[in-house]
Amino acid sequence: MPRGIKGKKYSVIECKLCGIEQKVEYNRRHKQYCSKNCSNKDRKYTICEERRKKQSALMSGKNNPRYGVVVTAETRKKISKSNKGKRSHRKGSTFEKEYGKEKADKIKEKISKAASGRTGSDNNFFGKHHSKETKKILSDKARNNLEKNDHPMKGKHHSDYSKNKMSKSMKGRIPWNKGLTIDDYDNPDLVRKNFSDGWLTDKRKASFRNFSSSIEELFVELLIDLKIKYQRQKRIKGKLFDFFIYDKNLLIETDGDFYHCNPEIFQKPLYETQINNIENDKIKNQIAKDAGYKLLRFWEYDIKNDKEFVIQALLAELEEQ
Repeated sequence: MPRGIKGKKYSVIECKLCGIEQKVEYNRRHKQYCSKNCSNKDRKYTICEERRKKQSALMSGKNNPRYGVVVTAETRKKISKSNKGKRSHRKGSTFEKEYGKEKADKIKEKISKAASGRTGSDNNFFGKHHSKETKKILSDKARNNLEKNDHPMKGKHHSDYSKNKMSKSMKGRIPWNKGLTIDDYDNPDLVRKNFSDGWLTDKRKASFRNFSSSIEELFVELLIDLKIKYQRQKRIKGKLFDFFIYDKNLLIETDGDFYHCNPEIFQKPLYETQINNIENDKIKNQIAKDAGYKLLRFWEYDIKNDKEFVIQALLAELEEQ
């Protein structure tokens, strides 16, 4: 045992909180902290944790005074109104930032387990339906996000962990429309019309494109700058059009100079692709006319090099409508 001045015995201890080693008198060898600071911090945390666990046990299940109480629609509306415009204290934050990775993983696992049991009749929304008003709000919100190109998953990808989780959650589930025919829907005539117009995809029809050309992206920027409301990709009788201005019943096509054979560059079509695209463009022109839509076409060269011309032509057409 090390000895100090005047024959005093000393011992080395390690702080329980910060891990710093400290030399103390032998009779104080059972000391657990290097300072009062560390002692207070650790004790406060321990006391709070123990108190929280006790309170949680006392308030869980049937012990909770709110157990079995159903919140009325009127109360929900009041809560919703009182929360409008309020910014959540956690907005922009993550569990990792607030609690660290280890604790964040435990919290996520706990939430996941709690959510996995809320299926079927255990789900609070089981047997209920959104009102027309709510559906309209959700629809408008989704449309605005698409117009602003502001989808929450834009530029992001699901991790392998998320993919596996989604795959497991779908296993054994029965599709909501299994065994149904078109006649079983509330409005079978509308469903048939949607199929014929190509609004709903079918294995026999080409699906919507999940990519955009460079000139389409440039045209999107132009529409956003002009604050024009638009829809990407409108399908009519099996043919897909690049843009649809739904307020004005106007279709827009952005044609590549090479693939659609711009007459300012090519005197005549030289390749089979160009010939096929010219024929397809004629068919699309006729389809748009027969369906009562106005169709505008802009060349790649004009979109890239003469934006002013494109803007003037577009605005002039919108004023006429």
